[in-house]
Amino acid sequence: KQWYQRRVRGILSSYICALKPDEIVEMQGFDHFIDMNVLLKVKSLVILAAGTGITPFYRIMKEISTNQNFNEHSCTLMFYNKKKKDILIPEELDQLKNGIASIEITHALSQEDAEMWDGLSGRINSSHLDKFSNQSIFLICGPAPFVHLAAGLLKEKGVSKANIKEFVG
Repeated sequence: KQWYQRRVRGILSSYICALKPDEIVEMQGFDHFIDMNVLLKVKSLVILAAGTGITPFYRIMKEISTNQNFNEHSCTLMFYNKKKKDILIPEELDQLKNGIASIEITHALSQEDAEMWDGLSGRINSSHLDKFSNQSIFLICGPAPFVHLAAGLLKEKGVSKANIKEFVG
């Protein structure tokens, strides 16, 4: 299944689309960066993803959805895209959300017509983060400007740097 979208100025998608059939690419998962055993013990996990930034978090959320001990914890995904058609793996995300009550998914669209969308609109901003505790663990992945803006907003809200994990390519 194709899980990426070619972006005109996308760094990774441009690289992948330029590969020749016999070329090999080595990729590394989040395992070296985050210990799943630690994540499964977190009371409140907040995932902030934009576009293809969902990629490392889908695996994390899938692991959470199959762990019986996570039911007493919460996991919230705030998924930012331009338009509804840009949302990657929507069916898979719906399955995760429907599979476990402690997973909440909110989509925010920055360029969708108001008539076509009644959900959260715009780019990430301080008001989108108001409902989360400063004690939550925040995982952030997406284009570098998104990651830096989200981390900056969290720091302004008083979230400890230790509670913010940035995935930047």
